[in-house]
Amino acid sequence: MSDIWTQQEEAERLHARFDAFKALHGIGQAAFARTYKVPGGASMVSQHIKGRRPLSLEAAGAYATGFGVELADISPRLAKEVMQATATRRSTEMFSQEHEGKLPLISWRQAGRFYDSGAMYSSEAKAWFICPVPHSNYSYCLLVEGDSMDDGSPDGYREGDILFVDTQVTADFGQDVIVKNALNKMVLRRLKNDSEGNYLLTLNGKKIERIPNEFLFGGVVIFSGRQRPHHQRQKILSHKTNSSA
Repeated sequence: MSDIWTQQEEAERLHARFDAFKALHGIGQAAFARTYKVPGGASMVSQHIKGRRPLSLEAAGAYATGFGVELADISPRLAKEVMQATATRRSTEMFSQEHEGKLPLISWRQAGRFYDSGAMYSSEAKAWFICPVPHSNYSYCLLVEGDSMDDGSPDGYREGDILFVDTQVTADFGQDVIVKNALNKMVLRRLKNDSEGNYLLTLNGKKIERIPNEFLFGGVVIFSGRQRPHHQRQKILSHKTNSSA
């Protein structure tokens, strides 16, 4: 059994806490929302306990404060995200001091571990590249594998292209993102939206994956380029920045 609750499990446990809290203190959802400043007020509390809306970090923090419990007692999922963010800051600071201004080239498997735990160290980098565009300290590089994102146009990605990924950029429709698929593998996809909701697209048109509105991304591609294979110096021959479509 997973130690991360589903949205419905979070809702059921939250509902039980409210029932117990009201029985003990005589305080209902509306009064609780006002007292502990739950974002969205009583109506959002109702959405949360019915499982219609996922818990946000701000709301979960308000519930934890009001009930006098830890964040993990409200949402192990959000508690894990906070731990990952803290670990990410520590590990990124550690390797950025040694390679100031450069981003580490890591494997897709390492990107998955970074997504799960925030753990990444300078010794794991295959190479280091200077990123030509502004980026946060929580960024890295990946090497494109396969042709799933190659549509034959200048906007596609060929095998061997170098991706510059920033984990702190908010993903927008039309941008290319790093995500973990159903097989627990990190992949490159384009984030799109239509009347049915959000979905992930491979540029060769072979696969479309529907995703919920609340979805965690492993980063957004902010730049990509190609290294000259017969040259010893790391040199970008072609490049493109990632913009919304």
